[in-house]
Amino acid sequence: MFQKEYAGDVAKLPFDDGSFDLVLSLNGFHAFPDKDAAYSEIFRVLKRREQRMVDKKAHLPMYGVGPVYVSVIIAVTAAAVAAGHNTFFESGMIKELKVPSAAIGILLLIFGIYLWHGAVFRARVDDGITENRLVTSGVYSCVRNPIYSAFLFFCTGALLISGNLFFYPLFLFYWFFMAVLMKCTEEKWLKKLYGREYEEYCRRVNRCIPWFPKKQ
Repeated sequence: MFQKEYAGDVAKLPFDDGSFDLVLSLNGFHAFPDKDAAYSEIFRVLKRREQRMVDKKAHLPMYGVGPVYVSVIIAVTAAAVAAGHNTFFESGMIKELKVPSAAIGILLLIFGIYLWHGAVFRARVDDGITENRLVTSGVYSCVRNPIYSAFLFFCTGALLISGNLFFYPLFLFYWFFMAVLMKCTEEKWLKKLYGREYEEYCRRVNRCIPWFPKKQ
């Protein structure tokens, strides 16, 4: 155990690999000039079994890239619903499928509400973010991004309720956009923050579509 105080560059820590079980930053990480270098050094001196850095006040953005994803797919859905009633797309409105499509759409809306409620109120993801704690319980044990998935199901349900077959494939766009957006942004942030713990979580649990977690 180190008993002395050291002053130096966080990007060049004077310690051997795997020297510490935990690194605690007290409202300092935001001031590091080279955050990537700081992350690398902090992870280097941490023991591999516990690659985690905690900053008492710094944490991931509360809403992540959620506003981007949600605003885009809601705008696309609204445009599709409006266009679906245009005479140009009227051949996509099939009377025989109207009732079953609406029924499935309502079920998807209900499922979306369940996911959103489970993430926000039961798993209390906001607390996990502010405490720099990876949330993997509740709905997070079935899907890694349940709030985003909730809006995917909301918008898909709205398309089904609107009843125009031409726009049903937009579900694939919602899924693809979510997958790419998560992979390029939040997954990188979470991997840096939680290391191996997050990698193992990714191997067990789907990114977009809820499913039973894979066995370790």
